[in-house]
Amino acid sequence: MRSTPLFVMSIVGGAVALFLALLALAFFILRSPPPPRLAFEQSSCTPSAEWNPVFLSEPGALRRMADGWFVEGASALGTHVCQGGTLVVDMQPDGGPGAPALTVLLDGQQLGRYFAPTRRTVTIEVPHAGALQLAYLNDYYRADVRSVEIREVRTNVLGCQLLTPAKPLSDPQNVYVPQSDLLALFQPEPVAYQACGAGALSFRMMGHPGNGSFPIVEARQEGKTLAKFTASAEWRVFKVPVRAGLVTLQFINPYARETEDRNLVLNRVSWTPR
Repeated sequence: MRSTPLFVMSIVGGAVALFLALLALAFFILRSPPPPRLAFEQSSCTPSAEWNPVFLSEPGALRRMADGWFVEGASALGTHVCQGGTLVVDMQPDGGPGAPALTVLLDGQQLGRYFAPTRRTVTIEVPHAGALQLAYLNDYYRADVRSVEIREVRTNVLGCQLLTPAKPLSDPQNVYVPQSDLLALFQPEPVAYQACGAGALSFRMMGHPGNGSFPIVEARQEGKTLAKFTASAEWRVFKVPVRAGLVTLQFINPYARETEDRNLVLNRVSWTPR
């Protein structure tokens, strides 16, 4: 299991990019990055071939084990060998679906690509000195995530029809995008809105199911539940009577479960120079 949260997001392109990302996230998270440019800068070689991370697609993608490495994200190890020799790698899959693949490169040129459907040992002849890399590039990850999106929170009270969250969100897994007035919730954080008078509070909401159930959002004021609303796959408008003061909307049934995660275990990596 990955050490990072299943559904942490980055806002990189404004409201449209976020909205599309949220739609995709509800069904699956697929990480299959294009082959990176594996740069390795080391002026001197090491006879013992000391391996170090040279590419990480995310924090924690590579973890050191007693005699090897646990690889749970697209990443690469690198060393600089002083001469040609023989590289032996004992590796095995962890999770799935499909077999993880180890790509071996010398000075950026591929020497071979080796799949590990079961535990196996591969032997690679390295023809000359240079920058040697072991890359895992066919990572795959999928999760079942329940989430909800809310926008256009309004009241029918003159002077404060358009409402925005009264304070910044505290949970980094929840996101509010002011440019599009889009609130995306993955965790049960109460989001407060300031109603300046008695009237009807309305908002548009849609959700993505997780474990077969849609999100439920609870409206509360002064410690009391005003109503509970169940989202659907389509945008719908919901209304609830409120008084003047703070009103909170809270996603009360979050759900996230990792369903598939392909990883690679490098049990042992040995180097024998000629």
